[in-house]
Amino acid sequence: MATKRQQQAQETKEKLLKAASKLISERGFDAVSINDIVSECGVAAGTFYLYFKSKDELLIYLSHQIHTEISRMLEETEGDSGLARLRQVLEKWRQKFDSSDSNFHLQTYRVYVALNIKGEEHSQRNDAKFEEEVFYRCLTDAVAQGELADTTPVDFLAGLMSVEIHGIPSYFSYHFTKEETDAWWNNYIDYIFDGMLKPYMY
Repeated sequence: MATKRQQQAQETKEKLLKAASKLISERGFDAVSINDIVSECGVAAGTFYLYFKSKDELLIYLSHQIHTEISRMLEETEGDSGLARLRQVLEKWRQKFDSSDSNFHLQTYRVYVALNIKGEEHSQRNDAKFEEEVFYRCLTDAVAQGELADTTPVDFLAGLMSVEIHGIPSYFSYHFTKEETDAWWNNYIDYIFDGMLKPYMY
């Protein structure tokens, strides 16, 4: 059971994350400073450093928020169609791209690469394990529910989709406009169900 002080601390942290997310969505990552974030929250500048070591660490927490959203969605839809839940997960990822600028994704990857080079870990570090486990869970449910054949290579497909999800922001941030990326997402989600999974559907 959290104490009142712990609850207030968590609320302040979430307030900072919400303000940062809003400002970055409006202005872009580079144009938002720590002072902008604390001003938006109406707290002292030093408050930021009680929760985050730097703007880079804040970025890790922001990138991790989609995991929280997906976990909550899966809890709320427990027992529903595995394929329907898989589509909802993919739609969550599409929404993440819609709500952030390409530079945010590039900066996120820069931070993760720096962690890898230094051999450092972080409690909120975003990696492929979460996505792979979620895809595996949805596909396994779909097999158990009779939506997909028992011969479906669940392990391979979950890993493949995880690789694709992590490659999308890197590739498209460098090469394409937002409109082109949106169009690609539409085609990609259709391909998952009409192409990749089609041979295993009953």
